[in-house]
Amino acid sequence: MRIVFEPERFRFLAILIALVGCIVVGAQARAQAISEDVESFETLPPVLTHSPYDTLKTMQNLRNALIASYQRYRINRSAHEYERLNLISSALISLLNLSQENLASRRDASVRTALALLDIIGEVDEADLASLPDREAVQTDDETTFPVPGTPLLVQRVSEGPREGEFLFSANSTTIAPRFLREIATQSPERLDQLWSMRFLQLSGPLVPVLSDGSLPSFMRDIVWGTPLWKSVFAVVSVFIAIGILLGWRSFLRNKTAQGKLQASTRGLLLSGATLVVVLVMNKYFNEQLFLTGSAALTETFLATIAIYCALAWTFWCFMSFLSDLLAERKDGPVRHIEESMMRLLNHIIALIGAVWILAYGAQTLGLPLLSLLAGLGVGGLAVALAIRPTLENLISGFVIYMEKAVKVGDYCSFAGQEGTVESIGVRSTHIRGLDRTTIAIPNSKFVDMELMNWARCDEMLIRTTIGLRYETDTDQLRYVLAKIRAMMHGHPRITTETARVRFIGYGESSLNLDVRVYAQTREWNDFYAIQEDVFFRIKEIVEASGTAFAFPSQRLYVSRDEGLDKETSKRASAEVGRWRRKRELPFPNFSAKERERLEESLRYPPPGSPEFNGPDEELIAVEERLSADEAPADASPSDDETPAENTSEEDKKPD
Repeated sequence: MRIVFEPERFRFLAILIALVGCIVVGAQARAQAISEDVESFETLPPVLTHSPYDTLKTMQNLRNALIASYQRYRINRSAHEYERLNLISSALISLLNLSQENLASRRDASVRTALALLDIIGEVDEADLASLPDREAVQTDDETTFPVPGTPLLVQRVSEGPREGEFLFSANSTTIAPRFLREIATQSPERLDQLWSMRFLQLSGPLVPVLSDGSLPSFMRDIVWGTPLWKSVFAVVSVFIAIGILLGWRSFLRNKTAQGKLQASTRGLLLSGATLVVVLVMNKYFNEQLFLTGSAALTETFLATIAIYCALAWTFWCFMSFLSDLLAERKDGPVRHIEESMMRLLNHIIALIGAVWILAYGAQTLGLPLLSLLAGLGVGGLAVALAIRPTLENLISGFVIYMEKAVKVGDYCSFAGQEGTVESIGVRSTHIRGLDRTTIAIPNSKFVDMELMNWARCDEMLIRTTIGLRYETDTDQLRYVLAKIRAMMHGHPRITTETARVRFIGYGESSLNLDVRVYAQTREWNDFYAIQEDVFFRIKEIVEASGTAFAFPSQRLYVSRDEGLDKETSKRASAEVGRWRRKRELPFPNFSAKERERLEESLRYPPPGSPEFNGPDEELIAVEERLSADEAPADASPSDDETPAENTSEEDKKPD
């Protein structure tokens, strides 16, 4: 088995793998840097959730540590301080019960709740905090829910799951905490700018350009859609830059494909993979560096989730196509085409199932229970499938037509005694424009079972005919006609000589039959008929030059004397065949290699005299002289056997 590797193709694949590798290595390096930073950090407040008192006390300690770290970060925007902020924020969020939030909205809900708790917990007095039960109290008390003093919040014991037995802020805190903070802000509008939750909205990571308080207009710091306006503008500009990068990459890959250096499946994989990487990087940048919040963060998370899972499904589909092409190159043997078709169909089915599952999982992440819906399609789904069976058959058959690519839009094909051009392949039916310019709509389930002849896929077009010569043709004349027609086929520039076949195939009722089967080097019908016409003209000239004639299936009574065949022409043809024998050049069963090389494209096509003829004028003159020599003189005297009608007297016209 010989494996063929295309350098350009694997070079671009290596670029994609290297890019993904860089991202993975960068993530690992970042994780290692975080762990090293943790060791260098001063001891963080411990996270204790054994009792309501421990949970509230931990929340206060983390709040104070977060505010102190935020103030240091405002002075020194270093990655070290920013990582400390993230660590404290993660510890603070770990005190929340987020089990009821879906994966897509969990990050935004936790950030929104944590920011609200920064100000709410700051209002709780130490005396009120001491009233909450400690570890010893909860061991003897069966209560599971405890109110936070002075707030509508609840601390609740987790009854199941990996955090069973811990006391966390209840699941409804994600709704209650922001609403309660709005009530506080409404009662004291003058305190709005003093709220830590409002200050943290202006926070951004060290990779975001530094924006001092005086570098932006005041309206750019206004909160719009739950986040500062300047962050929204920055996010939109970043999205346009990312789209521009992807469009440039797409144009670059298209040029490589047009130059033949890259296959379509490789181009699709590189483009889809780059799109997935860009979307992931942008989403991480928006969440961890730009730090979007509020409705803007929810919108970004929603759109990013859709983009990530669509890009992931697209990448999986392109990877399966790339894998199909890669495996097809490694297949050898006579059954390669059959195996390749089956393999491609299997890969397409796997790609379709995988892409649907990825999209369903993405919808599940957004809160749409498509996975549960797909899993619950059991008996009910079977009943629905039986009810809409014809529609499903047509739909699946349409997919089969697309995947097998037996025909595509624009192909001219024959089917069930009809012919036409495919105009569209729809969900239910395939539309074909017939020769009479009418539209033929065929259900996909029927069309996929038909025997289709796709004329657009042929690489050459067949010219085939049977020539009948008169029985008076002698053997050497027959050989002469066969040899000359074969020589013409070998010399014709638009005929494939390797497959040309001109043979004496048998005896008809009134003719000696010659079979002509050759392939014209064209894929277009008008060009094919022009080549076929030229071949037929040349065959007619060869038959006439041999001294014989075409036979015709009819009976005719001759009342005049038959002059027979042209003896001089027949004699010349026989003499030339005799010369071939003496020189051992008799082209039976085939021409010699030297003679085939001499005859290769020795004929003029288009022929002299046509508008497309581009040969010298001397050839036109030679053709005219030859035609003039073949014509009989105009003043030729009649033969002795003929009597001109105008010299016959009236008495000669009378019957005896």
